[in-house]
Amino acid sequence: MRRIKMELFKPGEIVEFKSAGPKMTIITVDNSSGEATCVWFEGKERKEVIFDVAALRIVHQRKPDPRGYARSR
Repeated sequence: MRRIKMELFKPGEIVEFKSAGPKMTIITVDNSSGEATCVWFEGKERKEVIFDVAALRIVHQRKPDPRGYARSR
């Protein structure tokens, strides 16, 4: 069995499937099983599902500028 770097996944991280899909928030990570419970919304409906972390990747989002200005690239 391939070992996953579990320290990359922690509650509060924004993730998505490696093959695309909705952005989800991790609410729990089970290191023994390699699974993460994720939540997201479809319209007003809240979804919560447990996924294998091997299928997920962290979505790297730019941090907001504390001065309230948009950052240029």
